[in-house]
Amino acid sequence: MELGLSMGSIAAIAAAALVYISGTFLIAEALGIKRPLQAALAVPIVLMGSYYVATRPRQLLNPLLGFVVLKTVAEITLRGTAVDLFDDVATLFGLAAILGASARASARSVRVITVLAGVLAAMAILQWIVLFFQPDLQDELLAIDDEGKVVGGVHHVVALLGLATGEQYTLLGHSVTRLQSFAKEPSLNLVYFLIPSAIAFLRGGTLGMSLGVFMLGFSVLSLSGSVFLSLGFSGAAWLALRVFSVKKVLLWGSLSIFGAYMAALVSGQLKTVLALLETLSQYGDFMSKKMSFTQRAGGAAESLGSFASSPFGAPALPDIPGPWLINGVVMAGWLGGIMLVLFVRQLAIQLDRLDANRGRQLNVRIGILLLIGALTTVIVFNDYQMGNYAGLVLLGILYRMLEAQNQADRDVALFLAAPRPPPGSHAGEATAAHV
Repeated sequence: MELGLSMGSIAAIAAAALVYISGTFLIAEALGIKRPLQAALAVPIVLMGSYYVATRPRQLLNPLLGFVVLKTVAEITLRGTAVDLFDDVATLFGLAAILGASARASARSVRVITVLAGVLAAMAILQWIVLFFQPDLQDELLAIDDEGKVVGGVHHVVALLGLATGEQYTLLGHSVTRLQSFAKEPSLNLVYFLIPSAIAFLRGGTLGMSLGVFMLGFSVLSLSGSVFLSLGFSGAAWLALRVFSVKKVLLWGSLSIFGAYMAALVSGQLKTVLALLETLSQYGDFMSKKMSFTQRAGGAAESLGSFASSPFGAPALPDIPGPWLINGVVMAGWLGGIMLVLFVRQLAIQLDRLDANRGRQLNVRIGILLLIGALTTVIVFNDYQMGNYAGLVLLGILYRMLEAQNQADRDVALFLAAPRPPPGSHAGEATAAHV
Protein backbone atom coordinates (compact mmCIF):
# COMPACT_ATOMS: atom_id res chain seq x y z
CA MET A 1 0.00 0.00 0.00
CA GLU A 2 2.82 2.39 0.80
CA LEU A 3 4.42 1.59 -2.53
CA GLY A 4 1.07 2.22 -4.26
CA LEU A 5 0.63 5.56 -2.57
CA SER A 6 4.21 6.54 -3.40
CA MET A 7 3.78 5.58 -7.04
CA GLY A 8 0.43 7.35 -7.09
CA SER A 9 2.08 10.57 -5.97
CA ILE A 10 4.82 10.22 -8.56
CA ALA A 11 2.24 9.65 -11.30
CA ALA A 12 0.14 12.63 -10.18
CA ILE A 13 3.21 14.85 -10.08
CA ALA A 14 4.31 13.63 -13.53
CA ALA A 15 0.83 14.25 -14.99
CA ALA A 16 0.86 17.80 -13.60
CA ALA A 17 4.39 18.54 -14.82
CA LEU A 18 3.55 17.28 -18.32
CA VAL A 19 1.07 20.17 -18.69
CA TYR A 20 4.07 22.50 -19.07
CA ILE A 21 6.20 20.07 -21.06
CA SER A 22 3.90 19.04 -23.90
CA GLY A 23 1.54 20.78 -26.29
CA THR A 24 1.84 24.50 -26.91
CA PHE A 25 3.99 25.36 -23.90
CA LEU A 26 7.51 25.47 -25.28
CA ILE A 27 9.96 25.79 -22.38
CA ALA A 28 11.23 22.20 -22.71
CA GLU A 29 11.51 22.61 -26.48
CA ALA A 30 13.47 25.85 -26.03
CA LEU A 31 15.89 23.99 -23.75
CA GLY A 32 16.12 21.02 -26.14
CA ILE A 33 14.88 18.44 -23.61
CA LYS A 34 11.23 17.99 -24.59
CA ARG A 35 11.29 14.40 -25.91
CA PRO A 36 13.40 12.87 -23.09
CA LEU A 37 11.24 14.59 -20.46
CA GLN A 38 8.03 13.42 -22.10
CA ALA A 39 9.31 9.84 -22.18
CA ALA A 40 10.43 9.93 -18.54
CA LEU A 41 7.15 11.42 -17.30
CA ALA A 42 5.03 9.02 -19.36
CA VAL A 43 6.28 5.91 -17.52
CA PRO A 44 4.66 6.50 -14.08
CA ILE A 45 1.58 8.06 -15.71
CA VAL A 46 0.91 4.98 -17.85
CA LEU A 47 1.67 2.53 -15.03
CA MET A 48 -0.57 4.14 -12.41
CA GLY A 49 -3.23 5.20 -14.90
CA SER A 50 -3.57 1.57 -16.01
CA TYR A 51 -3.60 0.41 -12.38
CA TYR A 52 -6.38 2.80 -11.39
CA VAL A 53 -8.52 1.89 -14.41
CA ALA A 54 -8.14 -1.83 -13.61
CA THR A 55 -8.78 -1.53 -9.86
CA ARG A 56 -11.12 1.49 -9.70
CA PRO A 57 -13.33 1.31 -12.79
CA ARG A 58 -15.85 3.72 -11.24
CA GLN A 59 -13.60 6.62 -12.18
CA LEU A 60 -14.45 5.88 -15.80
CA LEU A 61 -17.88 7.31 -15.00
CA ASN A 62 -16.34 10.77 -14.68
CA PRO A 63 -17.74 12.68 -17.69
CA LEU A 64 -14.42 14.40 -18.37
CA LEU A 65 -12.76 11.03 -18.87
CA GLY A 66 -15.78 9.92 -20.87
CA PHE A 67 -15.30 12.87 -23.20
CA VAL A 68 -11.68 11.90 -23.83
CA VAL A 69 -12.68 8.28 -24.55
CA LEU A 70 -15.22 9.46 -27.13
CA LYS A 71 -12.70 11.91 -28.60
CA THR A 72 -10.14 9.11 -28.91
CA VAL A 73 -12.62 6.83 -30.66
CA ALA A 74 -13.53 9.64 -33.07
CA GLU A 75 -9.87 10.29 -33.73
CA ILE A 76 -9.22 6.65 -34.58
CA THR A 77 -12.30 6.15 -36.74
CA LEU A 78 -12.69 9.54 -38.45
CA ARG A 79 -9.44 11.49 -38.45
CA GLY A 80 -6.43 9.33 -37.69
CA THR A 81 -4.02 12.21 -37.07
CA ALA A 82 -1.01 10.75 -35.25
CA VAL A 83 -0.22 13.86 -33.18
CA ASP A 84 -3.81 14.27 -31.99
CA LEU A 85 -4.14 10.57 -31.24
CA PHE A 86 -0.95 10.65 -29.15
CA ASP A 87 -2.35 13.62 -27.22
CA ASP A 88 -5.66 11.81 -26.63
CA VAL A 89 -3.96 8.67 -25.30
CA ALA A 90 -1.69 10.75 -23.04
CA THR A 91 -4.76 12.61 -21.78
CA LEU A 92 -6.56 9.35 -20.99
CA PHE A 93 -3.70 8.07 -18.85
CA GLY A 94 -3.06 11.49 -17.31
CA LEU A 95 -6.67 11.93 -16.23
CA ALA A 96 -6.81 8.37 -14.93
CA ALA A 97 -3.70 9.03 -12.81
CA ILE A 98 -5.18 12.27 -11.46
CA LEU A 99 -8.79 11.21 -10.85
CA GLY A 100 -7.73 7.96 -9.19
CA ALA A 101 -5.11 9.60 -6.95
CA SER A 102 -5.40 9.74 -3.17
CA ALA A 103 -6.01 13.06 -1.44
CA ARG A 104 -2.32 13.31 -0.60
CA ALA A 105 -1.21 12.59 -4.16
CA SER A 106 -3.80 15.08 -5.43
CA ALA A 107 -2.43 17.76 -3.12
CA ARG A 108 1.05 17.14 -4.52
CA SER A 109 -0.15 17.54 -8.11
CA VAL A 110 -1.79 20.84 -7.12
CA ARG A 111 1.45 21.99 -5.51
CA VAL A 112 3.41 21.15 -8.67
CA ILE A 113 0.99 23.05 -10.92
CA THR A 114 0.84 26.16 -8.73
CA VAL A 115 4.59 26.32 -8.05
CA LEU A 116 5.53 25.71 -11.69
CA ALA A 117 3.05 28.27 -13.02
CA GLY A 118 3.88 30.74 -10.25
CA VAL A 119 7.63 30.60 -10.87
CA LEU A 120 7.13 30.93 -14.63
CA ALA A 121 4.82 33.90 -14.06
CA ALA A 122 7.38 35.57 -11.78
CA MET A 123 10.05 35.07 -14.46
CA ALA A 124 7.78 36.61 -17.09
CA ILE A 125 7.00 39.60 -14.86
CA LEU A 126 10.73 40.13 -14.34
CA GLN A 127 11.21 40.00 -18.12
CA TRP A 128 8.41 42.55 -18.59
CA ILE A 129 10.07 44.91 -16.09
CA VAL A 130 13.49 44.56 -17.76
CA LEU A 131 12.04 45.24 -21.22
CA PHE A 132 10.00 48.16 -19.92
CA PHE A 133 13.20 49.99 -18.97
CA GLN A 134 15.45 48.50 -21.67
CA PRO A 135 13.26 47.92 -24.77
CA ASP A 136 16.35 47.33 -26.96
CA LEU A 137 16.70 43.89 -25.35
CA GLN A 138 13.60 42.84 -27.29
CA ASP A 139 15.97 41.74 -30.07
CA GLU A 140 17.62 39.24 -27.70
CA LEU A 141 14.45 37.22 -27.07
CA LEU A 142 13.71 33.80 -28.51
CA ALA A 143 10.98 33.77 -31.16
CA ILE A 144 8.58 31.29 -32.78
CA ASP A 145 8.57 30.57 -36.50
CA ASP A 146 5.54 29.90 -38.68
CA GLU A 147 5.62 26.20 -37.78
CA GLY A 148 5.54 26.92 -34.06
CA LYS A 149 9.20 26.06 -33.46
CA VAL A 150 11.46 28.05 -31.15
CA VAL A 151 14.20 29.85 -33.09
CA GLY A 152 17.14 31.99 -32.09
CA GLY A 153 19.95 31.60 -29.60
CA VAL A 154 20.38 32.62 -25.97
CA HIS A 155 22.76 35.58 -26.04
CA HIS A 156 21.35 37.37 -23.00
CA VAL A 157 19.84 36.10 -19.75
CA VAL A 158 16.56 37.88 -20.54
CA ALA A 159 15.93 35.25 -23.23
CA LEU A 160 15.72 32.56 -20.53
CA LEU A 161 12.72 34.27 -18.94
CA GLY A 162 10.24 33.68 -21.76
CA LEU A 163 9.31 34.12 -25.39
CA ALA A 164 7.78 37.24 -26.91
CA THR A 165 5.59 37.95 -29.91
CA GLY A 166 7.47 41.07 -30.99
CA GLU A 167 4.24 43.07 -30.72
CA GLN A 168 4.57 46.50 -29.16
CA TYR A 169 1.80 48.41 -27.39
CA THR A 170 1.55 51.82 -25.82
CA LEU A 171 0.75 51.88 -22.11
CA LEU A 172 0.70 55.17 -20.20
CA GLY A 173 2.69 56.77 -23.02
CA HIS A 174 5.39 54.10 -22.84
CA SER A 175 6.06 51.35 -25.38
CA VAL A 176 5.66 47.89 -23.86
CA THR A 177 6.26 44.40 -25.25
CA ARG A 178 3.47 41.85 -25.29
CA LEU A 179 4.74 38.77 -23.47
CA GLN A 180 3.58 35.17 -23.26
CA SER A 181 6.07 33.36 -21.01
CA PHE A 182 6.83 30.17 -22.96
CA ALA A 183 3.30 29.70 -24.34
CA LYS A 184 2.89 29.61 -28.09
CA GLU A 185 0.80 32.81 -28.00
CA PRO A 186 -0.61 35.16 -25.31
CA SER A 187 -4.19 33.86 -25.56
CA LEU A 188 -2.94 30.59 -24.04
CA ASN A 189 -2.24 32.39 -20.77
CA LEU A 190 -5.88 31.70 -19.91
CA VAL A 191 -4.98 28.01 -19.69
CA TYR A 192 -1.43 28.13 -18.41
CA PHE A 193 -1.73 30.96 -15.88
CA LEU A 194 -5.27 32.23 -15.19
CA ILE A 195 -6.84 28.84 -14.37
CA PRO A 196 -3.77 27.82 -12.28
CA SER A 197 -4.12 31.19 -10.52
CA ALA A 198 -7.67 30.23 -9.54
CA ILE A 199 -6.39 26.83 -8.36
CA ALA A 200 -3.69 28.55 -6.27
CA PHE A 201 -6.21 30.84 -4.57
CA LEU A 202 -8.57 27.93 -3.89
CA ARG A 203 -5.66 25.95 -2.46
CA GLY A 204 -5.05 28.77 0.00
CA GLY A 205 -2.18 29.42 2.37
CA THR A 206 0.43 32.15 2.16
CA LEU A 207 2.29 30.44 -0.65
CA GLY A 208 -0.87 29.75 -2.64
CA MET A 209 -2.03 33.36 -2.35
CA SER A 210 1.40 34.69 -3.37
CA LEU A 211 1.68 32.40 -6.38
CA GLY A 212 -1.89 33.24 -7.36
CA VAL A 213 -1.07 36.96 -7.33
CA PHE A 214 1.99 36.40 -9.55
CA MET A 215 -0.03 34.37 -12.05
CA LEU A 216 -2.91 36.81 -12.11
CA GLY A 217 -0.54 39.76 -12.45
CA PHE A 218 1.27 38.24 -15.40
CA SER A 219 -2.02 37.23 -17.04
CA VAL A 220 -3.02 40.90 -17.05
CA LEU A 221 0.41 42.09 -18.22
CA SER A 222 0.24 39.70 -21.18
CA LEU A 223 -2.57 41.91 -22.57
CA SER A 224 -4.52 38.83 -23.63
CA GLY A 225 -8.07 39.53 -24.79
CA SER A 226 -9.21 36.17 -23.38
CA VAL A 227 -7.86 37.15 -19.98
CA PHE A 228 -9.60 40.54 -20.10
CA LEU A 229 -12.87 38.85 -21.10
CA SER A 230 -12.49 36.35 -18.25
CA LEU A 231 -11.99 39.14 -15.73
CA GLY A 232 -15.08 40.85 -17.14
CA PHE A 233 -17.09 37.67 -16.60
CA SER A 234 -15.60 37.44 -13.09
CA GLY A 235 -16.92 40.93 -12.36
CA ALA A 236 -20.36 39.93 -13.63
CA ALA A 237 -20.20 36.79 -11.46
CA TRP A 238 -19.40 38.93 -8.40
CA LEU A 239 -22.68 40.74 -8.92
CA ALA A 240 -24.65 37.58 -9.75
CA LEU A 241 -23.42 35.74 -6.63
CA ARG A 242 -25.23 38.30 -4.50
CA VAL A 243 -28.47 36.71 -5.72
CA PHE A 244 -27.66 33.23 -7.04
CA SER A 245 -25.58 30.28 -5.88
CA VAL A 246 -22.17 29.41 -7.31
CA LYS A 247 -23.69 26.37 -9.04
CA LYS A 248 -26.32 28.45 -10.81
CA VAL A 249 -23.89 31.19 -11.82
CA LEU A 250 -21.29 28.80 -13.24
CA LEU A 251 -23.61 26.28 -14.89
CA TRP A 252 -26.72 28.20 -15.93
CA GLY A 253 -25.00 31.56 -16.25
CA SER A 254 -22.31 30.31 -18.63
CA LEU A 255 -24.83 28.27 -20.65
CA SER A 256 -27.13 31.29 -20.94
CA ILE A 257 -24.30 33.48 -22.22
CA PHE A 258 -23.28 30.70 -24.59
CA GLY A 259 -26.83 30.47 -25.92
CA ALA A 260 -27.06 34.24 -26.38
CA TYR A 261 -23.73 34.30 -28.22
CA MET A 262 -24.78 31.47 -30.52
CA ALA A 263 -28.11 33.21 -31.24
CA ALA A 264 -26.29 36.46 -32.06
CA LEU A 265 -23.83 34.58 -34.25
CA VAL A 266 -26.56 32.83 -36.23
CA SER A 267 -28.62 35.99 -36.67
CA GLY A 268 -25.59 38.15 -37.50
CA GLN A 269 -26.22 40.49 -34.56
CA LEU A 270 -22.62 41.00 -33.44
CA LYS A 271 -22.31 44.60 -34.59
CA THR A 272 -22.82 45.86 -31.03
CA VAL A 273 -19.84 43.85 -29.78
CA LEU A 274 -17.65 45.07 -32.62
CA ALA A 275 -18.70 48.67 -31.93
CA LEU A 276 -17.81 48.22 -28.25
CA LEU A 277 -14.37 46.84 -29.16
CA GLU A 278 -13.83 49.77 -31.51
CA THR A 279 -14.67 52.17 -28.67
CA LEU A 280 -12.34 50.43 -26.21
CA SER A 281 -9.45 50.56 -28.69
CA GLN A 282 -9.60 54.37 -28.49
CA TYR A 283 -8.39 54.18 -24.87
CA GLY A 284 -5.24 52.22 -25.77
CA ASP A 285 -4.01 50.14 -28.66
CA PHE A 286 -3.55 47.19 -26.29
CA MET A 287 -7.38 47.03 -26.14
CA SER A 288 -7.67 46.64 -29.92
CA LYS A 289 -9.20 43.12 -30.08
CA LYS A 290 -11.54 43.56 -33.05
CA MET A 291 -9.52 41.32 -35.39
CA SER A 292 -9.11 38.61 -32.76
CA PHE A 293 -12.83 38.64 -32.01
CA THR A 294 -13.73 38.48 -35.70
CA GLN A 295 -11.44 35.46 -36.23
CA ARG A 296 -12.86 33.65 -33.19
CA ALA A 297 -16.43 34.40 -34.29
CA GLY A 298 -15.63 33.14 -37.78
CA GLY A 299 -14.19 29.94 -36.33
CA ALA A 300 -17.29 29.48 -34.16
CA ALA A 301 -19.55 29.95 -37.18
CA GLU A 302 -17.54 27.38 -39.14
CA SER A 303 -17.72 24.82 -36.31
CA LEU A 304 -21.42 25.54 -35.79
CA GLY A 305 -21.97 24.67 -39.44
CA SER A 306 -20.76 21.09 -38.86
CA PHE A 307 -22.45 20.79 -35.44
CA ALA A 308 -25.69 19.22 -36.68
CA SER A 309 -23.92 16.89 -39.10
CA SER A 310 -21.43 15.51 -36.55
CA PRO A 311 -23.32 13.07 -34.28
CA PHE A 312 -20.13 11.06 -33.75
CA GLY A 313 -17.57 13.80 -34.40
CA ALA A 314 -16.32 15.56 -37.52
CA PRO A 315 -13.68 14.29 -39.97
CA ALA A 316 -11.55 17.41 -39.36
CA LEU A 317 -10.87 19.46 -36.23
CA PRO A 318 -11.40 23.25 -36.20
CA ASP A 319 -8.45 25.38 -37.27
CA ILE A 320 -9.50 28.30 -35.04
CA PRO A 321 -10.36 28.06 -31.33
CA GLY A 322 -13.99 28.70 -30.50
CA PRO A 323 -16.77 27.78 -28.03
CA TRP A 324 -15.80 24.72 -25.98
CA LEU A 325 -19.18 23.05 -26.27
CA ILE A 326 -19.38 23.49 -30.05
CA ASN A 327 -15.82 22.33 -30.68
CA GLY A 328 -16.34 19.51 -28.17
CA VAL A 329 -19.11 18.13 -30.42
CA VAL A 330 -16.81 18.46 -33.44
CA MET A 331 -14.12 16.55 -31.53
CA ALA A 332 -16.23 13.85 -29.86
CA GLY A 333 -19.78 13.98 -31.23
CA TRP A 334 -23.05 14.92 -29.60
CA LEU A 335 -22.47 12.61 -26.66
CA GLY A 336 -19.07 14.24 -26.15
CA GLY A 337 -20.76 17.65 -25.89
CA ILE A 338 -23.19 16.22 -23.32
CA MET A 339 -20.22 14.88 -21.33
CA LEU A 340 -18.70 18.36 -21.16
CA VAL A 341 -21.97 19.83 -19.88
CA LEU A 342 -22.24 17.06 -17.28
CA PHE A 343 -18.67 17.73 -16.16
CA VAL A 344 -19.35 21.45 -15.77
CA ARG A 345 -22.39 20.50 -13.68
CA GLN A 346 -20.32 18.22 -11.44
CA LEU A 347 -17.62 20.86 -11.10
CA ALA A 348 -20.24 23.48 -10.25
CA ILE A 349 -21.64 21.21 -7.51
CA GLN A 350 -18.18 20.72 -5.97
CA LEU A 351 -17.47 24.45 -6.17
CA ASP A 352 -20.85 25.21 -4.59
CA ARG A 353 -20.04 22.92 -1.66
CA LEU A 354 -16.68 24.56 -1.20
CA ASP A 355 -18.35 27.96 -1.20
CA ALA A 356 -20.83 26.78 1.45
CA ASN A 357 -17.98 25.59 3.70
CA ARG A 358 -15.26 28.16 3.04
CA GLY A 359 -16.88 30.92 1.00
CA ARG A 360 -16.19 33.54 3.64
CA GLN A 361 -12.44 33.12 3.15
CA LEU A 362 -11.05 35.81 0.84
CA ASN A 363 -8.80 33.43 -1.10
CA VAL A 364 -11.71 31.06 -1.80
CA ARG A 365 -13.95 33.90 -2.99
CA ILE A 366 -11.22 35.21 -5.33
CA GLY A 367 -10.52 31.71 -6.66
CA ILE A 368 -14.21 31.06 -7.33
CA LEU A 369 -14.63 34.35 -9.20
CA LEU A 370 -11.50 33.78 -11.32
CA LEU A 371 -12.58 30.24 -12.12
CA ILE A 372 -16.11 31.22 -13.13
CA GLY A 373 -14.73 33.95 -15.38
CA ALA A 374 -12.15 31.69 -17.03
CA LEU A 375 -14.53 28.78 -17.60
CA THR A 376 -17.24 31.06 -18.97
CA THR A 377 -14.73 32.39 -21.52
CA VAL A 378 -13.77 28.81 -22.45
CA ILE A 379 -17.38 27.65 -22.79
CA VAL A 380 -18.53 30.68 -24.76
CA PHE A 381 -15.58 31.93 -26.75
CA ASN A 382 -12.10 30.38 -26.61
CA ASP A 383 -11.33 26.69 -26.07
CA TYR A 384 -7.68 26.90 -27.16
CA GLN A 385 -5.94 23.84 -25.61
CA MET A 386 -8.98 23.15 -23.40
CA GLY A 387 -9.82 20.07 -25.49
CA ASN A 388 -6.24 18.76 -25.29
CA TYR A 389 -3.93 17.42 -22.60
CA ALA A 390 -3.08 20.71 -20.90
CA GLY A 391 -6.61 22.00 -20.40
CA LEU A 392 -8.29 18.67 -19.64
CA VAL A 393 -5.68 17.53 -17.13
CA LEU A 394 -5.80 20.95 -15.43
CA LEU A 395 -9.56 20.54 -15.07
CA GLY A 396 -9.00 17.03 -13.70
CA ILE A 397 -6.53 18.36 -11.11
CA LEU A 398 -8.97 21.13 -10.16
CA TYR A 399 -11.89 18.72 -9.79
CA ARG A 400 -9.91 16.20 -7.71
CA MET A 401 -8.66 19.03 -5.45
CA LEU A 402 -12.21 20.30 -4.83
CA GLU A 403 -13.45 16.76 -4.24
CA ALA A 404 -10.71 16.09 -1.66
CA GLN A 405 -11.26 19.43 0.11
CA ASN A 406 -15.01 18.87 0.34
CA GLN A 407 -14.50 15.34 1.64
CA ALA A 408 -12.13 16.67 4.32
CA ASP A 409 -14.72 19.30 5.30
CA ARG A 410 -17.41 16.60 5.56
CA ASP A 411 -15.18 14.43 7.74
CA VAL A 412 -14.52 17.36 10.10
CA ALA A 413 -18.24 18.20 10.26
CA LEU A 414 -19.13 14.58 11.06
CA PHE A 415 -16.46 14.45 13.78
CA LEU A 416 -17.72 17.65 15.38
CA ALA A 417 -21.33 16.48 15.18
CA ALA A 418 -20.61 13.10 16.78
CA PRO A 419 -22.12 12.74 20.28
CA ARG A 420 -19.72 13.33 23.16
CA PRO A 421 -19.96 11.46 26.48
CA PRO A 422 -20.81 13.59 29.53
CA PRO A 423 -17.76 15.08 31.25
CA GLY A 424 -18.30 13.01 34.40
CA SER A 425 -18.75 9.66 32.70
CA HIS A 426 -16.11 6.95 32.58
CA ALA A 427 -15.77 7.47 28.82
CA GLY A 428 -15.30 11.16 29.34
CA GLU A 429 -12.69 10.57 32.03
CA ALA A 430 -10.89 8.10 29.78
CA THR A 431 -10.97 10.57 26.91
CA ALA A 432 -9.64 13.36 29.13
CA ALA A 433 -6.90 11.10 30.47
CA HIS A 434 -5.95 10.09 26.95
CA VAL A 435 -5.75 13.75 25.89
